Amino acid sequence: MGAMPLTQSELDDLLVKKMTSREGLEFSPIEDQWRISHSSNESVKVSRAAEAFPTEARSYFRLALARYACSYAADSVRNIAKYCYLIPSDGENLNNWLDEACFLSAKARLGKKREYQLSTIRGFLKFWFESGLYGIDPNFFKTIAGLDIKGNEKGTRVLSDDPINGALTELEHRAILDEVNNAFLENRITTQMYLLIKLFSERGLRRAQAAQLFISDFYRRDGKFWINQPRSKQRNTGWREAFKTYEVSETLYSLVQVLKQEYMSEIKDLLGGAFSPESTELPLFPNFEQLVYQISDTREIDATCCWVRDEFTAAMRRVSAQINAFSERTGERINLTPQRFRYSLGSDLDREGYGVGVIAAALDHEDEQNAGVYVGMSEAMAHRLDAKIGPLLAPLAQAFSGVIVRDERDAVRGGDPASRIRTIDGSHNVGTCGNMAFCGANAPISCYTCSKFYPWLDAPHEEVLADLYEEREEIIRVTGDDRIAAVNDRVILAVESVVRRCAEIKSRGAQSE
Repeated sequence: MGAMPLTQSELDDLLVKKMTSREGLEFSPIEDQWRISHSSNESVKVSRAAEAFPTEARSYFRLALARYACSYAADSVRNIAKYCYLIPSDGENLNNWLDEACFLSAKARLGKKREYQLSTIRGFLKFWFESGLYGIDPNFFKTIAGLDIKGNEKGTRVLSDDPINGALTELEHRAILDEVNNAFLENRITTQMYLLIKLFSERGLRRAQAAQLFISDFYRRDGKFWINQPRSKQRNTGWREAFKTYEVSETLYSLVQVLKQEYMSEIKDLLGGAFSPESTELPLFPNFEQLVYQISDTREIDATCCWVRDEFTAAMRRVSAQINAFSERTGERINLTPQRFRYSLGSDLDREGYGVGVIAAALDHEDEQNAGVYVGMSEAMAHRLDAKIGPLLAPLAQAFSGVIVRDERDAVRGGDPASRIRTIDGSHNVGTCGNMAFCGANAPISCYTCSKFYPWLDAPHEEVLADLYEEREEIIRVTGDDRIAAVNDRVILAVESVVRRCAEIKSRGAQSE
């Protein structure tokens, strides 16, 4: 026997009662749309989802989903509401998820690729049934509980080696880092945007985790640099209630400190004496208008002062438009998303020989199930660069971003002998460094991917290329490790590009004579 219905007055009281989502936001079940997440502006469209249930059950659906939202992630709640609404619109208007025939019809129509959506709905109906709320007939639940319905396949984008949305190859990852370095050097991106890419590249954060970060979460201890990283997918864990500590690079820590000074300077300009930086917590990615308002009103800084998830995706699109990072797999600009850096962290750890336990810990998974998809994927994505493959990949990767000049007089700083860049063995000059400040890079290795490098047309770039290939093969011979040998692969492709372009320029010059 199923649960008994409530009286109308009891039902009405529960529908208007304030409830608190897992992330600490208040909402009422009766509302048409629920805002239940700090990290996303996307609301749960409850009224549309309720239309997929019989009229007498719609209020109980709202109550069940509201209770679900108190314990489960906002994404899960949104998916339930979305699937309830979308699946009936695929064909006939089912209008009754509580009818056995309609449920079986949906299973037949969805097919294997979308069966996971039905699995999500069934999981919610199980929650509803076990919550003791009226609406789920025991015989109906027994029937759907016995159906063979597959859930969402884990790691599809990783396993498929998707060149648009999946994990980045080492060359693609290196391309992004090289190009954001160039863009920052040339003031095409801000410190905040530079830090954004460095952070996601190094830590593979979920957007919801990045949204919760404060500057004070980065600190130095015992000569090392650390981050107290907020957790985001654990049950019954609210905004900034749980953290895990990870070591980070000195570069990332230093960028955070630079950004802190920029923020404080901007806030001081706006508020003057009303701002006390020593006593103010600053989000790493703030909603500045709200932040300044709360500081001026002496309020405690809360989640409304932080970016929501969609802002991270939009920010990466802005960075992508300012950099020239191309994929050697597609020949097109690399699709830049937070998720791809996360997939790449898992794949990189597998490539370095770490087991599923280490990968799960690095990605902050509760268990090893999801982390397991990365194991073995690095071999599928690997390739061995050699003198036959390099010339073919170079035009696609577009790793060279400098300017070829006929001689040093045409280069920025061409009149400064100290700007000359020499071959690996130091026997010849190959170009000019146009950077006005000391960068400490490993010349000429790092120069070929730098936008401030001016290779000379008649320089022996082939010699540099031959040395790089020889060094690569020697590393493989000694270590047997392709991962170590691949450290300069993007530089090799950049030098290949310079060699090819110089030959084309000389050929055009010969034809015009």
